[in-house]
Amino acid sequence: MTPLTVKTISRCNQLFSVKTLHPTVSLINLTGCAPLSQPVRLGLYAVWLTANGGGNPVFFGRREYDFSDGMLVASQPGQLIDSDWWGGCNKSEGWLLCFHPSWIRLLKWGREVGAHSFFRYRPDEALHLSLRECEALFREMNGLEEELRWGIDECSQTILGDRIGLLLDYAARFYKRQFITRHEVEASWIGKVDSWLEQFFRSGLARHSALPAAETLAARLGCSPAYFDDALKQVTGKDFRNYVNAKRIALAEALLQQGVQSVEEVAETLGFPTGHDFCTLFRRLRGELPDMPCRSPQAGVLN
Repeated sequence: MTPLTVKTISRCNQLFSVKTLHPTVSLINLTGCAPLSQPVRLGLYAVWLTANGGGNPVFFGRREYDFSDGMLVASQPGQLIDSDWWGGCNKSEGWLLCFHPSWIRLLKWGREVGAHSFFRYRPDEALHLSLRECEALFREMNGLEEELRWGIDECSQTILGDRIGLLLDYAARFYKRQFITRHEVEASWIGKVDSWLEQFFRSGLARHSALPAAETLAARLGCSPAYFDDALKQVTGKDFRNYVNAKRIALAEALLQQGVQSVEEVAETLGFPTGHDFCTLFRRLRGELPDMPCRSPQAGVLN
């Protein structure tokens, strides 16, 4: 069945038979909502919050060590909402928050870059909530409903932005908690990533191939690139790019200690354009240059 494309808040509200209280923000009570009759492709940011079990455990990726009192799943514009998705979210108690992409710029003010990266997660990377977390998020949804019913005035944008931002900040906080409760599984990924990276560099592929991308390794692990990057950062404190660079420098130290290859040869083995580029990164991460002099055709000797 061809998906129905929904790009505006008013059209979204028509779909769920609710009144439009604000042209760019909608909060829909899912209690008793009839199932969607066809797949929908939303051109909006959306946050689905349900209680009483938190949706289809298989479709939304709940694991045996996750909480099960509720569920939150976020989607970015272009996400396809099909029957599996709707069947998981359409529970006896829940909310659907939709807002226009123009709000994202406002919500980023004063917040950490990537703080709301969960909008790029897959449905099976949903947030599974404890009872206390559910209560906190439902409280914020109720506050949003109260503000939307207040009407539009000169303070509406600030208050709505603060309330939406607080809701998303709570979601980010609870996702970090979920990474903690899933620590053993996510930590096991690091061993696999380390093996893949070491095999790539030691095989010499870095001499003529691009460095492994987060998308490639995430696909091997069966997760989205955004989830992979966040999980890696939670376990190691580094995003993928910085983690790869740290591994390259650690491997470079080991190769240089063997005393067989020059700095330029090690740099080439690890995929650096020149010995100068290698030394620059080495000094940034280690605070000093390698023991051997670094030479590159363009830069000469770097002291």
